[in-house]
Amino acid sequence: MKIDLKIVWVVLFSSASFFSYAQEQGLSVQNQPRTGIVLHLGPSINYFQGQQSDSYEEFNSKRINFQLNAFLGYSSMSGNGNSIGIFGTGGYSNKFTLDEILSIQNINVVDLESSSYNTFYQIEGGMIVSNILRLSTGFGSQDYSAPSGDESIDYLSSTAGLMINFGNVMWNMDANFNYGLDYSHSIIKFSTGLVFIF
Repeated sequence: MKIDLKIVWVVLFSSASFFSYAQEQGLSVQNQPRTGIVLHLGPSINYFQGQQSDSYEEFNSKRINFQLNAFLGYSSMSGNGNSIGIFGTGGYSNKFTLDEILSIQNINVVDLESSSYNTFYQIEGGMIVSNILRLSTGFGSQDYSAPSGDESIDYLSSTAGLMINFGNVMWNMDANFNYGLDYSHSIIKFSTGLVFIF
């Protein structure tokens, strides 16, 4: 399945602009920013874009994977509600995506096996500014199975994202950059999903 990626981006950013405007005008359903310890938890889908130099023209459904996002931190009511804490992400990379990751990093694996061990995780420290903008950085690891056994490659991870508040639920859109350590080339993943606030 191939879709013009420009159309997807126009729809996403148009929706984000509308909901951000609605938030400012008090049209969306939202609570006042909370003070104290907060927990965010929710599922997302991610799209493996690959390297920055890769074509953004076409959407390929084989690059879609799933992940679970979490945030544990402290929120303050000063300003519009800023939070600082730890972000965690755990997910699964399908065989197509894993092949591309290893190829970009010049890691040659013969007979790559598709298994439940093709998981990845990322832990980042950072902040949510005004309950809208996420900025964080940390590290991550991608696991995979090869005939020789289970392997992993480590990398640094940085994320910038937009969060749209609907009260106890948020819609998030993130751009995640993986680079350094075992990665010889940086890669990009885009994700979107719902976040539940506890």
